[in-house]
Amino acid sequence: MGFLAMKILVLEDDVQLRMAFRDALEDAGHSVTAVGSIEDAHERLERRDLDLLLLDLDIDGQCALPIADLARYAIPNAEVIIVTGSRAYPWGELHARAHNVSWSIRKPVALSDLLNVIDFTEHRRLKRSQLASCPNPFGGDRIC
Repeated sequence: MGFLAMKILVLEDDVQLRMAFRDALEDAGHSVTAVGSIEDAHERLERRDLDLLLLDLDIDGQCALPIADLARYAIPNAEVIIVTGSRAYPWGELHARAHNVSWSIRKPVALSDLLNVIDFTEHRRLKRSQLASCPNPFGGDRIC
């Protein structure tokens, strides 16, 4: 397990890949909800308690970016990672289109590489939470 166990939503329409992602993340100590449709992801997002969303960009012909956009407002501190085989954004335009996407990874992806990205994300979240609780030496409540 990494630094923090996270609540993760996996949105992937390929059942085998969805289960592989879920199993690997659960083995790493995370709490995972794995869904295969935009509607199911939207429903899960309504609980507003997720730390990370792992989204396939193309879900049965539908774009998953609206889920990332909704997360940006519903859970502003949630990280979003896109894992996709799509070539829709070859020059990184995806990050300009969805500002809360932390990473975009091309399929096929090795599970070890995905877990490394998630470990990095965990570490970054931990640092942010530590900074948020640090006293400000110049007065005020926090450094940031």
